[in-house]
Amino acid sequence: MPPTTTECSAKSYPFGQLERRPVVADFSGGELTTDAGVILIAQLDQHYRISEQLSGCFSDGRLASRVQHQLKDLLAQRLYGLVQGYEDLNDHDRLREDPMFGIAVGKLESRHERCAALAGKSTLHRLEQAAHVSRDVSQERYVKFTVNPQQVAELLVKLSLDQVDVAPQQIILDMDVTNDEIYGNQEQGFFNAYYG
Repeated sequence: MPPTTTECSAKSYPFGQLERRPVVADFSGGELTTDAGVILIAQLDQHYRISEQLSGCFSDGRLASRVQHQLKDLLAQRLYGLVQGYEDLNDHDRLREDPMFGIAVGKLESRHERCAALAGKSTLHRLEQAAHVSRDVSQERYVKFTVNPQQVAELLVKLSLDQVDVAPQQIILDMDVTNDEIYGNQEQGFFNAYYG
């Protein structure tokens, strides 16, 4: 099939400005990304204030004068990564340099010359450990975050109910219990099969 031409004649598409830098999409090369959809995710997050509200469920025990990455930004970065399919924290060592993730989180430049604009896997790992901290945070050397699971649960229900005009009488959570067989002695195989 021969190539088809399009009616599109624009050479670039402006998306506003962030930190004195214009954000423009064009087709001339330069810094490339496959994660441009993260901008739409960020706009949804800003509209519904998900990261902002979720940060209210955490306590941040870090010394404010030494904080490079704000709690809300850490949560946004991690959520955006998960939505984009980057479930491993290792992915964030590359994503912290990705210009689209920087635009989405709202940080293109770091305040410190040794740091990237976004957090790496170690910082995000300490954030995720907040779910496991059950002792006094002031005594913990590395994990300075705590999370209130009850507040998170209430927030998720609130965010869901905000999307409907009338609150439902009941909510049904339908879990997929499909058994995907594994073969051999694969790692984590004991988690396979809901009934076995």
